[in-house]
Amino acid sequence: MANRRLSVDPHCAVVAVERRHQIWRDQGSFGGGGNLHDGTQSDRDDRRGASAIAARRPLVPAGERHAVAQSIAAAKELSELARQYQEIEAQIRAARPRYASLTQPQPLSVAEIQRQVLDADTLLLEYALGPDHSYLWAVTPDSVSSYQLPPRAEIEAAARRVYELLTARQPRPGETDAQRQARIKEADAAYPVEAAALSRILLSPAASQLGAKRLLVVAPGMLEYLPFAVLPIPKVPNAKDREGGKTAFCGCIRSITCGRRRSWWC
Repeated sequence: MANRRLSVDPHCAVVAVERRHQIWRDQGSFGGGGNLHDGTQSDRDDRRGASAIAARRPLVPAGERHAVAQSIAAAKELSELARQYQEIEAQIRAARPRYASLTQPQPLSVAEIQRQVLDADTLLLEYALGPDHSYLWAVTPDSVSSYQLPPRAEIEAAARRVYELLTARQPRPGETDAQRQARIKEADAAYPVEAAALSRILLSPAASQLGAKRLLVVAPGMLEYLPFAVLPIPKVPNAKDREGGKTAFCGCIRSITCGRRRSWWC
């Protein structure tokens, strides 16, 4: 028992101590006015009650009080350091806003994305994958459209098949040249079918908006490894051919704000 170590959550320790002090104050508000020394019988009874309360105060074992005190002190120190850090961040943002935009990026609203990132020739496609449903948002400078997609598992399985076909030319350990050539031939034959299937999932919902626009794609999970530029564009009657259209992939929309006027488009 003497060697038992105490693990204390600093926040819980602070709350517990403050609550205990509040109870003592509530129980120590004797005689309505809180004066313990006016000499009345009621006050003398209250002082005896206060003495009894004081006798019960050491609820924390004596051997553990030092650990609790250290936890409380550590919690206060962490709180003060967090406050100082926030002050420094605010000073950096005020003194060097361009540097702060890189090191302390702030989320962009839809209006800011439309104003700062997009133009009339650019379409943002942002994907969110979920266990039951996934979603696609197609954003232009003056509109936002949303579409429901299949679950994450279905989308990532299709994307993985396309990725494996695209990388089939990479050599594999222990594989003969004949085996490699056979595998490449099989991948080349399967690719158009698998790529078209994935394109129907990812691009067909927004096909009418694609046209010849540049595409800015934000996608998570397995889609991060997928070069969207190699997917066939779904055919839409009377729509512009997208031949020559460019695609840029970005994991975070915020990261392109500073480089919007640079060579983002591949």
